[in-house]
Amino acid sequence: MVHRSNTFNFNVIESGDPGYVQVHSNKRNLTRDGRMIFPVGQNFPSPGGDTGQECGGNFSSITPNTENCTDITVWNDYLDEVESYFSLGNQYGDPNKPKFIRFVAMPWSSSIEFEEKGNYYNRLHYASEIDKLIDLCEEYDGLMIYDLMYQSQFMYRNYYPDWCWEHLDTNGTHINANYPYYCYNDDPGPGGKKPHEMFTNQEDLNYHKQRTRYILSRYGYSTQIYEWELLSEPFHLNSHPVGGSPFGDQNHPEHNIVRNAVSNYHDVISRYIKDSLSWNRQLVGIDMGATANVFDKQSIALGSIDIIGFNPYYVKPNELIVSSNSSMYKFVKDINIERAINDLHPVPVIIPEGGIRDSYSSCSNYDLRSVDEMTLGFTGVAGFHLWNGRAEHTANYIELWKNTFRAQNHMNGDDVINTLSDGWGDWKHGMGKGKLKENDYDDVEAVEMQSYVSSNQEIIVGYIKNRTYNVYTQSSGGICDNVGWNNPGNNPVNSLYNFQWDDIKNLEVLKVDDVLTLKTYDVDFYGDINGTIQYISTDNKLSSIGGKLKLRYPELYVEEHWQNRPVIWFVAKSEDYNGMMQNNDITEDSTDVFLKEFLAIDHDTLTQAPSLKVYPNPFEDYFIVESPVDDEMIIKDPTGRIILKERISSGQNRLQTEALTSGIYFVRFVGQGETFKIVKR
Repeated sequence: MVHRSNTFNFNVIESGDPGYVQVHSNKRNLTRDGRMIFPVGQNFPSPGGDTGQECGGNFSSITPNTENCTDITVWNDYLDEVESYFSLGNQYGDPNKPKFIRFVAMPWSSSIEFEEKGNYYNRLHYASEIDKLIDLCEEYDGLMIYDLMYQSQFMYRNYYPDWCWEHLDTNGTHINANYPYYCYNDDPGPGGKKPHEMFTNQEDLNYHKQRTRYILSRYGYSTQIYEWELLSEPFHLNSHPVGGSPFGDQNHPEHNIVRNAVSNYHDVISRYIKDSLSWNRQLVGIDMGATANVFDKQSIALGSIDIIGFNPYYVKPNELIVSSNSSMYKFVKDINIERAINDLHPVPVIIPEGGIRDSYSSCSNYDLRSVDEMTLGFTGVAGFHLWNGRAEHTANYIELWKNTFRAQNHMNGDDVINTLSDGWGDWKHGMGKGKLKENDYDDVEAVEMQSYVSSNQEIIVGYIKNRTYNVYTQSSGGICDNVGWNNPGNNPVNSLYNFQWDDIKNLEVLKVDDVLTLKTYDVDFYGDINGTIQYISTDNKLSSIGGKLKLRYPELYVEEHWQNRPVIWFVAKSEDYNGMMQNNDITEDSTDVFLKEFLAIDHDTLTQAPSLKVYPNPFEDYFIVESPVDDEMIIKDPTGRIILKERISSGQNRLQTEALTSGIYFVRFVGQGETFKIVKR
């Protein structure tokens, strides 16, 4: 029991549920109940979407009947989708670990305030449905970003058909005169109130505070909300079909006004949450664009912000690494450099939404979605959510969900978390790229790599990507055919190529820096094969005297559709690695003595004693143990979890393994003190 009240008749007891998500002590990652977590998830923005029943077929589109845009049927459809996603997470992910989503308060379909400032009565049915969303998160351990305001509420019009400050067409002409405006536009029409004014006008700010207080008082109890995101893509503020977008245009007459307004809103509301409401349970975050022209220096430099998001959308195959000075990691790093300039500590940086642009996903058969999910986590971010995981109209999204949970499993598995957590979480980032030997000097790089190296340099995790697998080479027509990569200067990314590590020019072979010198590393490679992440192979490599580890990776298949393997993950562990998770949040051993003993022996040795044998290796439906004595055999997975205990007899023992999934296992013979690494195909 935690507390007994003498005034009222109730007791308070521990629920046993995990607590609120917090910033890890390294200020670069997130933690929950003492263990680092790495959000990998989807956006479920709001009810509506592609059903064609409501809101003009869009979750944020214009309608004259604002408070009834989404009825109970539409909300039920939305909640059913979220529950289906969570249920699939229990099937393809770890049911004992959280699932991650992002919810966005849309003006017509889910925001609690629209028709009249400070009046939520017409929107209480929406608030009640959000209660149900949080109940689902409680039931399935879903962790949620709650974005408090979508961008269409503070723009005239941009490339979205869902603006609501004033209703303009692409020529700037007023249309839909009978449709209601957003309530903060209380002086509509030419020469009237501009969107940025609701972020600077004190009366309007008081109403924004009131709405924020209502939302926090209603939902803030829930440990399932891990971030209050104040605004979605504020760089759209004052965007106009004719007047342009002042936030990113330094020559626009409203450029400074708009930037100051965004920063003011972020500052006022974040300090109101933390200082006036004394609310520090959930993280308070901002969202911004992913290009230099919309880099929000003023909001980054606010001391009341716990977490910063940016939304990268891209098409080019080299978007994550153009050069050492132009990469997604550099963008992430620059955010915290800006905070350091202002004498502020670092904060975690996440991707609230992003990935391959939606308009290029369908014409490339959604093939690049899984590539995003296997690569974005290694760009220095603390987590990521792809845009619009709703699955109404295509089975491709179900496959996307499965890939999401496979990526979530990996990024929250012991290998990645131990790497990021070790030594107070002082991990290092690495990256590289290289050209094929057969290509000309002017051709572009075909391969890229990004990695994390643990503080003690004993474990490395990362990905290797074949860039020839892209929206152009996967195109099924449409705009994917017109991305401009069909000329000789864009070899090899305008054609599909299979290659492995030694097909790259000698001086550009991929290497990881900042590793231990002259140490042997066991490098395991994993790939998405026929929709499942499977072990591929292991390489044993001695690092150089300069602390570099050459990556001798297997072939990256992309030419044959039945064995596509454009991205692989690798996990490298030094001969000294003992499986300890060393961080100030968790001090206990993440595995057990079994793994410590195993990791000191030769991984390639299949026969550990003269007369003790395990074969075949790799195996499929069975393997055979030849033992000189009766013994107890224990099979464990790489986390140290016991899969099977069984007595074996001296002589030959055949063990059926149909129930085992593909992957790496460790077999220990207790009496003989020997351990084998075996692989099921």
